[in-house]
Amino acid sequence: MNILQRWFAKPQEPKPETYATTSGNMPRYFDEQNRDEQLMRKWQRIYVQGGIVSQAIDLYALMILRRGWNLIGGDAEVKLVEAELKRLNAHDIFWYSITRCLTYGFSLCEIVPPARGPGVARIVKRWPGMFRIKVDPYGDIQAFAQVMQNGQESLIDPDRMFYLALIPSDDEYGISIVQRAYDDIIRDVRTITGLAKAIERHGSGKHWHKLGDENNPSTQADVRAYKANLKEIREDSEIVTTHTVTITDIDRQGVPNAQQYSDLTLQRLVGALGVPGELLGLRVGTTDNTAVSRIDAFYDQIQTYQAALAGAVNRQIIDRITGRPGAVVIEFNDPSPRDEAVRAAWITQLMNANKLDPLWIGEEWIREQFGLPEVTT
Repeated sequence: MNILQRWFAKPQEPKPETYATTSGNMPRYFDEQNRDEQLMRKWQRIYVQGGIVSQAIDLYALMILRRGWNLIGGDAEVKLVEAELKRLNAHDIFWYSITRCLTYGFSLCEIVPPARGPGVARIVKRWPGMFRIKVDPYGDIQAFAQVMQNGQESLIDPDRMFYLALIPSDDEYGISIVQRAYDDIIRDVRTITGLAKAIERHGSGKHWHKLGDENNPSTQADVRAYKANLKEIREDSEIVTTHTVTITDIDRQGVPNAQQYSDLTLQRLVGALGVPGELLGLRVGTTDNTAVSRIDAFYDQIQTYQAALAGAVNRQIIDRITGRPGAVVIEFNDPSPRDEAVRAAWITQLMNANKLDPLWIGEEWIREQFGLPEVTT
């Protein structure tokens, strides 16, 4: 192909360098962190099938993203970044990154560059269990090594990956809340499984049916006939007997202490996951006052995660879109309704102040402080 043909050739669709999945026997490549594919597959199953655990992890992502985000920078560059984030389906990428790094400790997505020029063509999700992180003696990430089916490694440049670890650890793999809460997850599973078996073994309520008395003794034929009648009883049936039959309820309690056992492991589980039970529809071991305090503390934790996510997005995605570091930054909105109410009250008071007062701070300053858009007519 000559120079003119190469110049006018249609550019090829950008292709990822990583693979969507791998299979086969994988080496134990995370021994120093007590991680391997089998363990991470277990964490994956817990997230996919874990019920309360799954909902708790999703709740983190929901609270981080539920109120959206703001882009701060020049008008033209903000519009560019806004359009690119929408095209790249940023909300989906953010949700995936949050839930996976809380499940596995860290998350990875490949940033596919365009065929020509700077920017981002695509962002594709990758399962962290396929990767190990190469660092230099100083702890700086040098490469992400994708382990292939045959055990060989494919080294990926760090600039090509969107890497997120919301809970930092002593290494670059982050901390998984599934790993942190694993013992309590297993205890809860064992407790609930034991209670379910006990309830099934116990069956329906037990009754003592007494036929006859001293003056009217019953016979074996009477007992057989009575048993035959009981077989015809349904859920909506009523039992009508003569005065010679007495039915006594001998099991009103069922499986003893089932509620206490369930509440004990459930309270420990949601505590280990760091989520207030009230936000999961549970009310275990709290009063109204303690519930409010726990929810406020959870919102503070969410704000910390928002800051970590914003920093990663700014450095690894937005700076690449604009080509100018710091030209546009993303800020996630406050998740707490209480903080929003206080903010609204401050804005109302400041905007309603006497504008003729020489000490009035001015509308422009108020908008800058609270991130309010300009009013256009």
